[in-house]
Amino acid sequence: MTEKMRERVMANIKEANGALTVEFCKEAIAQKERVVEFWNNQPAWKQGPSCKNAIANAKAEIEYFQAVIEVLTEQAAAEVVAETVAVLAAIVTVANKAKAVRRAVATLANKLRKLNYSLSDAFKRAWTLTKSFKGLLPSLS
Repeated sequence: MTEKMRERVMANIKEANGALTVEFCKEAIAQKERVVEFWNNQPAWKQGPSCKNAIANAKAEIEYFQAVIEVLTEQAAAEVVAETVAVLAAIVTVANKAKAVRRAVATLANKLRKLNYSLSDAFKRAWTLTKSFKGLLPSLS
């Protein structure tokens, strides 16, 4: 995604006030893919400039909605990380540091799993993020 596209997406997300959701974007992408398929299935005599223009517009909108999904997923992941930092701070007082780290990894992995990460990717990312937070919280080191 280009910087220009990211700026456009961020501005539209702010203007939408929650109306742009991942589900909405997935439905819009599916609809635009049907549009592309419709125009591609037209007979050769109907595939003129208007057909090519419709296909190009649909593909551009698909790219836009994919960028929106990417940004919304990043924002959701950032919120999950912030929540996990709060969980880490709350469990630092636990006497067993290994248990605190495992709990933080599991909590973060479960939240990432709800954001459509695979189980393996969720745990890998959770472990990486928890290791980076351990440096911020010396009592866990």
